[in-house]
Amino acid sequence: MKWVLPVVAVAEGATGLALIILPSLVGRLLLGEELIGIAVPVARVAGIALNALALVCLSGVPLLGML
Repeated sequence: MKWVLPVVAVAEGATGLALIILPSLVGRLLLGEELIGIAVPVARVAGIALNALALVCLSGVPLLGML
């Protein structure tokens, strides 16, 4: 079970990176709608938050990251 959190952290890091680079594509894939207007910067901020969470979970103390 110790491998589950690092695998999920890598997946959320990839999703966060995709949200930063191509927010409209991720919105279309996840929600079925293209992101327009204020949703694009909000998606980029969410991508930054996902990347920060992934980094903390991968840094060696995953329970601290989940806290």
